[in-house]
Amino acid sequence: MMLAWLRNFHRSQRGVISVEAIMILPILIWAFFGSFTIFEAFRQRSISLKATYTIADMLSRQIDAVGPDAIDGLNDVFEYLTFARDPSWIRVTSVYWDKNQNRFRQKWSRATHDHDGLTDTTLQDMVDYVPAMASGDTVLLVESYMPFRPVFDMGLASGVTRHVIVTRPRFASQVIYDPSS
Repeated sequence: MMLAWLRNFHRSQRGVISVEAIMILPILIWAFFGSFTIFEAFRQRSISLKATYTIADMLSRQIDAVGPDAIDGLNDVFEYLTFARDPSWIRVTSVYWDKNQNRFRQKWSRATHDHDGLTDTTLQDMVDYVPAMASGDTVLLVESYMPFRPVFDMGLASGVTRHVIVTRPRFASQVIYDPSS
């Protein structure tokens, strides 16, 4: 009797869908949250890149001198455009080619939130971003740094999204920096 009942139980297929659903549901939930987290990381990186291009374009159209307040204001614009949850920061550097020393040099550099601007020495680490220029030309090197925290803890590490954009001044030969303005 007991043996017949076990045989029938073994052959029975009632409740199979429920058991399969219970087994696969955690995997489906993990896949849903994982793909959402990865999509959000790429979306945030894309928004950060577009905001950096916007800041660089705004600076490239500048005719009047910029000062610390203007750079801080551009950081506020960057945070607004990126919907930043954590403090982000930008660094703007005016770069020119010094043919006498055969290297790139900075005319001025300003970073927000108590970060350091680039010096001629630290600029040499960034020369891969700067295109070849004629003597006397200047470009603006705009860097943005935005902290990234994943929406869900799915194995994607927190970090900083960094972008570097190089642009030429459009309406003047260079963008002037005035620390008093």
